[in-house]
Amino acid sequence: MLAAAFHGAAVHFKVYPIIFSFSYLAALPESDTDGGEGQDLTTIGSWRSVWPFSTRKRLLFSVVSALTFLGLTLAAYALSGHPYLSQGLLYHLTRTDNRHNFSPWFYAIYLDFQDEERRRLLGLAAFLPQLLLLASTSLTLGPRDLPFCVAVQTMAFVAFNKVCTAQYFAWYFSVLPAAGPSLASLPSSLPLFLGVAWLLALGAWLACAYLLEFQGRNTFFATWISSLVFLCVNVGLLAWLLEAWGRGEGGIVPAASSREDGTTRAREGGGGLRPREREFR
Repeated sequence: MLAAAFHGAAVHFKVYPIIFSFSYLAALPESDTDGGEGQDLTTIGSWRSVWPFSTRKRLLFSVVSALTFLGLTLAAYALSGHPYLSQGLLYHLTRTDNRHNFSPWFYAIYLDFQDEERRRLLGLAAFLPQLLLLASTSLTLGPRDLPFCVAVQTMAFVAFNKVCTAQYFAWYFSVLPAAGPSLASLPSSLPLFLGVAWLLALGAWLACAYLLEFQGRNTFFATWISSLVFLCVNVGLLAWLLEAWGRGEGGIVPAASSREDGTTRAREGGGGLRPREREFR
């Protein structure tokens, strides 16, 4: 209940943690009598694992989170009135930024800014990849390794968001340390290469944006190309993380998928760390 209350409060103060909701539900034990040894492999990848009403624990988590969020939101509304709702919550649903930013979507939004209908379609098109990534990672990673899942979802959400500014990169620092144990045994050469590529792509974008913003040059297309390159580097980094995680050691031990070895696996695993046995694909 305490974790659910903290989650509801986090969504109230900073809306974006709502993207982790399904992952939290998927990480909860499948059975209400489960002591927390892990998930049943038969439910991993199933929508049942994120359905709030599938178990009492998931229902309780959902209700407590929602009530905490609603309680804090109503209190803020009582203090500040409609400006709070419009500027603190509804703004995120209607925001349209036509200024250049790291997202490749900025150029299409800039060109169609006067066409409200096309802007709405662009917003929907930008949201669909995020939704698919969040759903797939919640179903596959959430039950196995929640800290790593949250880190991957944060990076994917920022990379594919229709508005991406430098302040979003600060979100990484709050989630990557938690995923550290899952990546501790991985080789360091490729991450170093990807880190350098990330910085170079960032520098290329900043150079184009500087010419556009401060020198008044028409570098919109070059800035857009730089945004595409930056997105590709982020996708490459995510792909490497997922591949390395799938090959690596550690992670939360899932419960056995059959009655025969269920008790043995639970006793041996004890909720601790074991090889993932290449369960992730």
